[in-house]
Amino acid sequence: MAHYRQTNHNGRVNAKTGKAYSRKHNDRQYDVTKAENINESMVIKNIILHYDKDNVPHVIDNADENRTSIDEHEHTIYQELFGDSLSAQHRRNEAARHPERNKSIDDLLDSKNTCPEETIFQIGSVDDGFPDSSILMEIFEDYQREVIARFGHNIHFLDAALHLDEAVPHIHVRKVWAYDGKDGLDISQNKALEEMGFERPEPDKAPNKWNNAKITFSEWERDIKLKLCQKYGLDIELVPKVPGKTSMTKEEAIAVKLQAKNHEAEEKLNATEKKLAKVSAELVTEEMKNKEISDTNIFGRPRKIEVTAQEYRSWQRSAETKEHNEALVKKILEKEKELSFTAMHLSQREALIKKRESRVDSEVQQKVDKLLPGEIKRWKEYLFAKEEELNSKEKKLSSIAEKQHDTEVYLKSVSDKLNHRKAELDEEVKKSVADIIKDAFKDFFTKFKATFFKRFEGKHQSEVISVIQEMPIDDVTADRLFKYGFYDAEKFTVGEILERAEAEDIKDALHEAGANYRQIKMSNIEDVKNGLSEGQDMDALIHAVTEQVAQNIVRGRHK
Repeated sequence: MAHYRQTNHNGRVNAKTGKAYSRKHNDRQYDVTKAENINESMVIKNIILHYDKDNVPHVIDNADENRTSIDEHEHTIYQELFGDSLSAQHRRNEAARHPERNKSIDDLLDSKNTCPEETIFQIGSVDDGFPDSSILMEIFEDYQREVIARFGHNIHFLDAALHLDEAVPHIHVRKVWAYDGKDGLDISQNKALEEMGFERPEPDKAPNKWNNAKITFSEWERDIKLKLCQKYGLDIELVPKVPGKTSMTKEEAIAVKLQAKNHEAEEKLNATEKKLAKVSAELVTEEMKNKEISDTNIFGRPRKIEVTAQEYRSWQRSAETKEHNEALVKKILEKEKELSFTAMHLSQREALIKKRESRVDSEVQQKVDKLLPGEIKRWKEYLFAKEEELNSKEKKLSSIAEKQHDTEVYLKSVSDKLNHRKAELDEEVKKSVADIIKDAFKDFFTKFKATFFKRFEGKHQSEVISVIQEMPIDDVTADRLFKYGFYDAEKFTVGEILERAEAEDIKDALHEAGANYRQIKMSNIEDVKNGLSEGQDMDALIHAVTEQVAQNIVRGRHK
């Protein structure tokens, strides 16, 4: 049996842009030919569900070019759920003379605090494989029924999209958290969870990123999905995958810090030594100059030589330069003394750092010496126990191998019988499923035909109906039809709306008869309508349609 990992990724906004997730991705309202990860030929097989304000899902026909987009649908549901509360807030803002605080439905859909939460539900991966998409959809259907039954007042599903056109089948689920505000339903995840009865993992501690009610709900939600996966026979990894974390010990951190300080002290000491070398060179040069003029007077000339006034002034300037140099030398000596003190201080600091580093190394080594023998002993005992266990298993395997020859013959006989019985059961299942669905469809279409298609039609009535069907829908009628899920009705004629209503009635009747969303999607509504318009016999038409659906369902279960 394949081993899978079940993953859930929740979010509201794009981490890079800070904006709410684009809804166009889910129902492919963009040019998919430019997306390398999407198989364009499989887009039509995606399954889209729109939930109404009462949390009832409706299958959307991907082939319908005039279908309502997820963007338009969510705008409508937000208006129906939160329109009253939003209008009351507008009245309060205007009474307080702050109309700039008013928010629109689009503002709610785009704000990171009030936009829908999106969850990507997936089982398996490209590397590990994945189950059939029909199992994934059935698990999701059971999950959303459980959530709606328990928390349908606080969790409103907006839409869901099963993507079969990417590498691994997965479902995008969008929902909004609601609670009872003073003016009706309002949006808040925390207040919704509070009404639902979920608390923080540690109620006595302050709420934070790792201690909030959403974590408790996510654990409950994950447990429900794992149980549903097991219900459908999937082997699921039970331990959630968490990011790894590495860290240094306290001693290692201290050692690294001391090494950095030691390196910094060495750099300062090298710079000081360079400065001292430069000063020493300047002092040596100055001493050499003093030795060269030691037998002269203060003017730098032989002591017994007569000089002119011009030479005197020149020598006087030289004497002033010498005094300046002596002052400079004195200043350099003071600087040298200061640098020597700094060098001594740095040397002391370096010795202290080395001492601390040595002490840390010693403490680390002591801990290693203390813990290592115990760890070695523990591992030796563990390996010895494993060796004994392996020896025991080896003996059992040897015993089993001696009996294997006779067992193989017996198993082959049993396998042949099982294969034969399996073939018989497959035929029985095909026949029983086909008979059940035939009976259900036959009963439904008999009632449907008796109710909707048996009526007296005369010449005048046909003429009136043909004229009415060509009439456009006025705005007042379009608004009334909007409440029943017929969006943009003003763009169609009465006949086109009646055709859409007829298709929806057939789908609803199929659902009431026990068909799930995938089976409804597999039935060809157009074939039923075309057959009726061509005057085909109703019983024969029902038989043909039910036979086709039954074959598709049986074929799907054996893939």
